[in-house]
Amino acid sequence: MFESGSELTSDAVASLRAAIDEVAGLWTLTMTPDELHGLLVDLVAARTSLDAVVCGVTTAADRAGVQTVIGQRSLPASIGATANVDPATVARDRQLGRWVDDYPEFRDAFAAGVLSRRHIEVLSRVDNPRTSAALFDAQDYLIAAARDCTWRQFKQAVRYWELAADPDGTEPEAQRQKRRGSILTLADGTVKQTTYHEPITGAAVKNAVETRAKQYWAEDQRRAGHDPEFTPRTHAQRIADASAQLQID
Repeated sequence: MFESGSELTSDAVASLRAAIDEVAGLWTLTMTPDELHGLLVDLVAARTSLDAVVCGVTTAADRAGVQTVIGQRSLPASIGATANVDPATVARDRQLGRWVDDYPEFRDAFAAGVLSRRHIEVLSRVDNPRTSAALFDAQDYLIAAARDCTWRQFKQAVRYWELAADPDGTEPEAQRQKRRGSILTLADGTVKQTTYHEPITGAAVKNAVETRAKQYWAEDQRRAGHDPEFTPRTHAQRIADASAQLQID
């Protein structure tokens, strides 16, 4: 007997729920650390694939206007009311699904579990009218970065890519807001200073300090050549002196 799309969908979702119920009882069994680790890795990978499916279905449902079936104005409101979930969650799924649809390689990597939802969110934030064409061409490179790098390295790779693709772009507000600094006077009277800058300002500060430190290195080498008793500063000392002098200047 031929099954309708609705019947096939119901059967697939029922099987998924049954599998979830089965897995939910596994971790209550006596499992070794290696077994728990393997289970968690598999579950995280499965969740990544499910995120891709949910985003894809949400986008398709929105385009089909399914919210009108129960008289709601929007898909988030419709699903929120029916599934008893926060409509904002559905709105984010829709937004992410719409975005990744424009980047087929990202979309396929998302579906395959190579890119997680968080990878897609990071990539979507560097998309703007100035970078979209370059981002489309860089899909293979950024997918490889996600696959081969740690999470921290991946975010750095995306940041460097953005700076190269959009060097004159507007400074990302989220990065700018993370800047911070502290100056502490220790018990012996010495002062400890720590600062953090977003990439563009940070690169400028780093370049200025390193340039001045190189000048100090040259000065120390010249003095050491004339004064055998003179001890040149260490690299860390030159950096400290350069940073202090630049602030005084």
